[in-house]
Formats: sequence, C-alpha cells, structure tokens
Amino acid sequence: MERYNLKNYQRVQLSPAKQPKRKRRINSNIVVSIVCGAAVFLSSFAYIDLNATLIQEQHDLRAINVAWQQQQSKLNELTSELAKSYNLDIIEDKAINELSMHKPMAHQIVYIDIKEESFVTYAK
Repeated sequence: MERYNLKNYQRVQLSPAKQPKRKRRINSNIVVSIVCGAAVFLSSFAYIDLNATLIQEQHDLRAINVAWQQQQSKLNELTSELAKSYNLDIIEDKAINELSMHKPMAHQIVYIDIKEESFVTYAK
C-alpha cells in the first residue's frame, strides 16, 4: 500500500509488515438472506415430511377401516347363521330328516321329580 508524506509530498512505500490490516466485514444483508433461505428450506422440508406422514397415516386408516368392515360383515353373517341354528323348526327338521329321529310317544315320556337334597349346596 502506498502512503503519502504530506510534508515532502513524496510517496512512501510501507513494508508489508507495517501495512494496516484490513478487517473483513461481513455484509449483514448477506447473513440475513442466508438465514432466511435456510429457514425457508427447513420449513419446506418439514411441511413435505409432515404431509407425507399424514398421507401414509390416512392410507393406513383406510386399510384398517376396510378390515374392520370385513370383520363386521363376517360377524353379521355368523350371527345370522347362529340365529338360524337356534330356530326350533330347523332343529326339528334336521332331527327328523337327517338324523332319523322322531318325537316320543306319550307312553315313552317319563318325568323325574328330583328332591332338593340331591342338589349340591355350598356352605355360606
């Protein structure tokens, strides 16, 4: 760096060791721009990640609902089948036709009177 000596109006060359060191100053606009850009990038990344998670969870929920509806339908079918099997007319028809059973005649019916003494009792 060159320096001027004002008394003699001469140029005086300073040695490199004596030259004043220039401090680098970071422009605050650049720092603010970098921070804002990083914030926008991170916000965008977080939004995309949360949106993808939401879509995945909605898909899983739909799959669970479909499975639940299938199980509900199966339960309804079994309940209907169970209600049919308790129908006494169907039981009688099956006993007569498939098992070759018949109703007992009046002389075949025996009634038994059981005294209360034969029941099991528990001490209190």
